[in-house]
Amino acid sequence: MPVGDALLAWSKAAPLRPAAQPAPAFDDMAPWWWRLPLHAVSLTLMALIWLPLRGSFSQR
Repeated sequence: MPVGDALLAWSKAAPLRPAAQPAPAFDDMAPWWWRLPLHAVSLTLMALIWLPLRGSFSQR
């Protein structure tokens, strides 16, 4: 069965969803103090990967 036919059959058989509720604002879900450590860890990991690569390219 081709993919298009399968998608069409699924869309006809799938139950209807109720009306979507608006998504809450991101600040309501995660305050700034929760995001800050996550960003700090990700920036540190990126720096640990980037700094050795930067040094190897400058030696050429």
